Amino acid sequence: MSKEKLLPAGKEASRKKLIEEVASHGKPKQKITKKKMFVLDTNIILAGVENIKRLSQEGENIIVIPETVLLELEDKKKDLGELGFQAREFAQFADEEF
Repeated sequence: MSKEKLLPAGKEASRKKLIEEVASHGKPKQKITKKKMFVLDTNIILAGVENIKRLSQEGENIIVIPETVLLELEDKKKDLGELGFQAREFAQFADEEF
């Protein structure tokens, strides 16, 4: 017979609680959340700034924008069409958020 079967039910619960406290070093349990990292390319940003907001989930995830992408967006800001508009909108968003 194992020791677990010999302990009364109340003692077993206390034993499990003690083991959990020792395992957590006396600290309260914290919810573990995994952050995701997204590396964006020019196309995602030019599709709309809302993509960045959606992926970041209010700062819960990490957004990475490579320098090459930033340089491409800087060139696109000169365009008068939709791509230029989206590039300028991103620049304004980046100034406000970062």
